[in-house]
Amino acid sequence: MINMISITLNASRDWFDYTRDIVTIVGYLATVGTFLYLFRRDNDKQKQIDSLAKLAEISEEHLVLLVRPDLYKNGASTSPHEREIRIDLLNRGEQVNLLEFNSDSPDITLHSKSLPWVLEKGEERLIFAHANGKNPNDCEYAIEVLYEDKLKNQYKIMITGKGAHVNFGQARMFKHRHETI
Repeated sequence: MINMISITLNASRDWFDYTRDIVTIVGYLATVGTFLYLFRRDNDKQKQIDSLAKLAEISEEHLVLLVRPDLYKNGASTSPHEREIRIDLLNRGEQVNLLEFNSDSPDITLHSKSLPWVLEKGEERLIFAHANGKNPNDCEYAIEVLYEDKLKNQYKIMITGKGAHVNFGQARMFKHRHETI
């Protein structure tokens, strides 16, 4: 009889241990499942955030293109009698605010700047330069034009030339409206 009692106690003890082990395993599986679920949700949210960020970037690029000015050479002329060079800017893009004309070329001195100057689409503006002791047709120069669009993005373009023969470089944005210098 004593043997039977000890067998019954051992059996009930094993059943309790098995039940506790099963509950523990189920708890571990539930915890792992919860972590996987949360990780997947976080991963899905990260994908949504990345998608929204890309959409915002595309929208920003599109907005910049919509308001971008396009300065173009509309000719140039010289006046040897007045010792002057005139460069005609044409804005083929959206409204532009001309900020600065700069030149460190020894052959010319810029004058009559009247800046800042708003130039609407299709409007023209002359840049005036005085020839320093040379015939204006022989003056070589480089002029930096700084300007901004409606959103306050700033651009620069280089104008190089000799006399009435001018070349415009590629305009480039050098200060985005959200940046500080």
